[in-house]
Amino acid sequence: MIAIPVGEYEFLKQRRDQLQKHHCEQIQDAYNDMQMKMTDAIVKQGMSAGTPAGGNGLKGLARRIGEKVYAWVNRNMPVVIGVAGFGIVCAVVGHYGQMGFHLGWFLGFELPLYLFLLWAVYRVWRMYHKYKKQKED
Repeated sequence: MIAIPVGEYEFLKQRRDQLQKHHCEQIQDAYNDMQMKMTDAIVKQGMSAGTPAGGNGLKGLARRIGEKVYAWVNRNMPVVIGVAGFGIVCAVVGHYGQMGFHLGWFLGFELPLYLFLLWAVYRVWRMYHKYKKQKED
């Protein structure tokens, strides 16, 4: 062990405390800067995605799937409605080709069925346009 004078020991002790304080302040400043940068990055990511930050979980997955389904329906809805209408016409022609036309069955059963099918296609078309308008707003 080395003997040093009491005055030099006190000086070294004060210098050690100053250095510790200085390094703690530097570490705290670096930590605060890092926290600020992370917060800014999270906010920017949330704003660029158009959703609140943290949408990477199940909500983010559901949102991405919903956007893809919406894009597909938006591109293909006229085709779907056209195929449905063509299918209804083919069913009517095929039915009358096999069974023949009978006025009682037509008025009692077939006409209400065709009206219901046309109403269903109309409702799907209206829901699609309502959803599309809501999505654009």
